Amino acid sequence: MPKSQNEKEEIVKTMAKIRSQMQKPTFNHPVCVKGNILIHAHLLRKTDELSEGLKADLKYMLKVSTSLIDAMISVCKHKGCMQTALNCISFGQYAAQAWWTKDNPLLQLPYFTTEEVKHCSKGKSSQNAPRLSEYFKIEDDKKRGVADFSSDQKKDIFKCCSLMPNLAVETNVFVDDDEDDRVYEGDLCTVK
Repeated sequence: MPKSQNEKEEIVKTMAKIRSQMQKPTFNHPVCVKGNILIHAHLLRKTDELSEGLKADLKYMLKVSTSLIDAMISVCKHKGCMQTALNCISFGQYAAQAWWTKDNPLLQLPYFTTEEVKHCSKGKSSQNAPRLSEYFKIEDDKKRGVADFSSDQKKDIFKCCSLMPNLAVETNVFVDDDEDDRVYEGDLCTVK
């Protein structure tokens, strides 16, 4: 809850900066508005514009958010709401990475801003990498968007690229001892 008039003014200033990317809040209680503003500032990576007090409140929110998100996922599983559970899982990833739903995945890389992302998406098609999976495949010395970084920052970026998993999953769904390859309602399926 906003503790002082000064904090209320700070929240109003922050809201003015991020309001264009927010939906109209459903609840107008000061606690809900403050939490909504702080989480949006985090997801939009505008936390450097927050005061120290608001940063401390955001840090606390993020600290307890994993437990809350896990509880939300458990409720969704219990109620059988698969899409809502998937949305909660996605939100947990966005909150952990300070990443907005419409942001380019390259923003997950250390030090990357929208300028570096634009640079990665332009140029020769062999070095054009609008997605993380494509960026990882490019050799380190040919990666775009890192020219303005120091050698230590480049090492951090390349290390991050090497640590991120690049998985390919193949599945085969079938019914044992069945004459045809089709799966019908009520069949007991095997997944390999």
